[in-house]
Amino acid sequence: MKLEFRAFDGPSDWGWICQKVAMIRCQDTSGITVVDTETNTTVAVFVMDHWMPNSVQMHLAIDDGVMRVHSAETINEIFDYVFNVRDKRFIYAWMISTNDRAKAFAERLGFTERARLPEAYDDENDFLMMGVDREDCAHLYEPLNGNYTLDLKSEAS
Repeated sequence: MKLEFRAFDGPSDWGWICQKVAMIRCQDTSGITVVDTETNTTVAVFVMDHWMPNSVQMHLAIDDGVMRVHSAETINEIFDYVFNVRDKRFIYAWMISTNDRAKAFAERLGFTERARLPEAYDDENDFLMMGVDREDCAHLYEPLNGNYTLDLKSEAS
């Protein structure tokens, strides 16, 4: 599998991610689509929205099993984009407290629980806000002196 990272294209990529993650597109939605160039198949989409001066919300969808071998490369690109290219200090993600798989994946990426809203989803499920700070990110490598493999800085501010 040979991966290519490209700018999220709303019209063509939106349907793919919505089949995997329930979300509503925002005016400032941008992100990265990961494509297997050998099959021309989307294998992951990382969408960011609610861009603030210091933070951004992240949503992600990854095809089961497809990304296991290449996940480190993909995760490094995502964190590089948010923390180095877009110069944000904090990434956060909301999830339902009973979604153990999503919480475990977020924790493997270095996210920690930052807030819990009791019964905010329904009477039996809390909402969790998980987050990771740039200075605590284990997947972040040094800036490449402006020579990034993916530069989407001209999208949302």
